[in-house]
Amino acid sequence: PFKFSYKVDAYVFFQCVYRFCDGLETLDVLNKVRQHPRAFLPLLCFLPEPLTADKVDSLFQISWSEEGKGPTKLGDLLAFTTGSNVIPPMGLTPAPTIEFQMGKYPIANTCANCLRLPIHHRYEDFKMNMDFGFHRPLKLKSHYMIHNILKT
Repeated sequence: PFKFSYKVDAYVFFQCVYRFCDGLETLDVLNKVRQHPRAFLPLLCFLPEPLTADKVDSLFQISWSEEGKGPTKLGDLLAFTTGSNVIPPMGLTPAPTIEFQMGKYPIANTCANCLRLPIHHRYEDFKMNMDFGFHRPLKLKSHYMIHNILKT
């Protein structure tokens, strides 16, 4: 049964590849891909790029609260907000948003790609609570995982 399933999966995969190539041949695109493979690499292969402040800034739409005025690592910020530490090939849907609210720690809704940042009067407090907020969920998750393993 395992060999049969493997053969079926391989057959389906190669049929998809053949159909994809047939589609590319329609307008002689496949020939151009073969002549200039490096030019088509970014279009046909996902190559994650390092996050920069400008890239993260361009992703987010900021919603200022009436009282508000305007992370540790950019990958941490994106992962905390969206659940992914790289920008997916198809982008992020919905577009990530940043909201400012009263509170002590950052809150994220990864389904809505929304980051809610706390408003603090001192930068030192803001930074300390942001670092704690970003890293605390990882510590709690690992603590509960270890606790559940030891319990069984």
